Amino acid sequence: MRWTIGDLMFNLFPLKDDTFSPSARHGKYVDKFLSGKCQHHPGMVLNAWARSPYGVIAKGSTEEKLMFSLDVDYQDITSIRPALPAFTAQTVKKRLVREVNCAAAPENGMHCTVTKSSQEQNKWEWSDANQPLTRAYVMAIATPRPRRRQRLVDIRKTRPVDNVGIE
Repeated sequence: MRWTIGDLMFNLFPLKDDTFSPSARHGKYVDKFLSGKCQHHPGMVLNAWARSPYGVIAKGSTEEKLMFSLDVDYQDITSIRPALPAFTAQTVKKRLVREVNCAAAPENGMHCTVTKSSQEQNKWEWSDANQPLTRAYVMAIATPRPRRRQRLVDIRKTRPVDNVGIE
C-alpha cells in the first residue's frame, strides 16, 4: 500500500467522513487496543512517544513554545512533542470550564459551605461534587511541598492548604 507510519496511524482510526471504511474485524482490533485490553495499550505508546529520541525539539524553538499551548489548536501542531501536551492542556481547560459552568448553575450554587462546627474550627468545606478536577488542581497548586532538611521532612504549618482560599 506504500503507506507511511502517519498514513497507517491515520487509517487505523478513521473518522465517519473519511473514505476508508474499516471492516468489523478491524474495528474489533482497534476497540481492543483503545480500551486497553491488549498487551501493548495506549498508555505504553504515549510513554514510548514521550521518551523516544526521535522528534526531539530544540530549546527555545517555535515547537517548544507550543508545549501546553492553549492558543494554538493541537490539531494544527505537527510534531507529537508539543501536540500531545497541547491536546492535554486544551482538554483539561475545556473540562475545567465545564465544571465551573456546572457549579455556577442556579441549582448547584457556587459557594463554600460553612457549618457551625467548621466555623468554630475556622475550616471551610468545598463541595467538589460538580468540580472534582478543578478542586484537585487548586489543591495541588495550593499544597506546599514538604521541605527536606538533614534527613528530616518538615511539613509546613504556616500555609496549610485548608487556609488558602479566594474571597
